[in-house]
Amino acid sequence: MTSVTRAIECVIQGSKETMENGLKRERKRFSELFLTSDAKEGVQTFIEKRPPNFNDL
Repeated sequence: MTSVTRAIECVIQGSKETMENGLKRERKRFSELFLTSDAKEGVQTFIEKRPPNFNDL
């Protein structure tokens, strides 16, 4: 699941639940994304000042 898909899910589901539950969902999805190889690639790309090579678009 891509970051865009997760963001859309958070917006749609968040509109149907309390703010507290919506923020919990957002934190959970963010933490899932932070552990992906693309997140690591993004950080490494920034450090090395090179174009990214993302795999999970």
